[in-house]
Amino acid sequence: MARLVATCALLALASSSELVLDGGDDGFSKSYYKSVDGVMGGKSSISISYGANSMTATGNLRTDGGGFAGCWRDIAEPVDVSSYAGIAVTYEALAASATPLALELRLSGEGDTGGSWLDHRAVFALSPSADADGVGVATLPFDAFVPRYRGSERTGSLDLAAVDEIGLQLLFQAGAFEFTILKIAAVDDLTREDPPPALGDSPSPEAVVDAIDAAVERGSYVFNKGYMSQCDHVYAATARGLAASLEGGAGLREDARAALAAAVEAAEAMGFTQQDEIDRAWALRYGLNDARAAAVEAGDAWPADAGGAVAETTTTAPIAEATNAPTPRPTSFPTPEPTAKPTKGSKKSCEDKRKKAKKQWKKWKNKTC
Repeated sequence: MARLVATCALLALASSSELVLDGGDDGFSKSYYKSVDGVMGGKSSISISYGANSMTATGNLRTDGGGFAGCWRDIAEPVDVSSYAGIAVTYEALAASATPLALELRLSGEGDTGGSWLDHRAVFALSPSADADGVGVATLPFDAFVPRYRGSERTGSLDLAAVDEIGLQLLFQAGAFEFTILKIAAVDDLTREDPPPALGDSPSPEAVVDAIDAAVERGSYVFNKGYMSQCDHVYAATARGLAASLEGGAGLREDARAALAAAVEAAEAMGFTQQDEIDRAWALRYGLNDARAAAVEAGDAWPADAGGAVAETTTTAPIAEATNAPTPRPTSFPTPEPTAKPTKGSKKSCEDKRKKAKKQWKKWKNKTC
């Protein structure tokens, strides 16, 4: 009941002008197909279940041989969302102990250009919360729905006047997962609503370090897999949550909060090209590094005095305590491509794989969850 009240309160804040694509008061369409990495020899799994006003996905993402799991469905009568500003995804917050989880929201339209193998996708992150009934709203402007093929930038356009397919995809974030989506809607108001932060309002320096380390481990892995936008959204959700928790402090605690807030502001001013994704991830990483340095300096508790100021978020000097950095560490913006690029085969072998995958896809397409 508490979660329902929280959901209704958030939805009441949203713009009255919206077009629900799935979920909400009418519930979710129970026609989602699973999308897993078996075609690549992967072993990831996903199951979909439905509540009265929700859709929950549970499973296990494994990166040995594959690394993705998701779901999608056709929209029988294509919808025109071209008059709206973007998409809002309302979700149940993750458990307080969780690391933000990045998801791709994928849309397709009848008149898309660029080829049938492109994904027009935008990334958002599900945030953890100390409130067991916490609810968040992630907002995605239509400019963020950029064409990609296996993470690489391509050219093409999304037909917003006739959207006929919608899907969610989880990529290269290994381990068991569970998330619940409450509504997906085209909206005029792109105001994001984060749930209450995971660490409450009195986080210890140690808790801040642990949260940053977990985010860096997850983010740097997907970055080096070539999915930089997943990285930057994990970093951004972590930075926003920690900044909210550290609000109202002084000294090193304020230094940490200010570093995170400045990094988020810098990142949100950037665009949606692949280079923007790289730059955004590094801007956020610098802020996380600086906040972590302040927390390490604080030790067991935040001192009241100002202490030593941490470096500005634009520094290129590495933070010694930071772990799991994508390599090589850039010396200036823009950065080079990640070292672990997806391997590209010959044109012939690529086409053979596409044809084989397409045949298998047609066999699986009509299977339900």
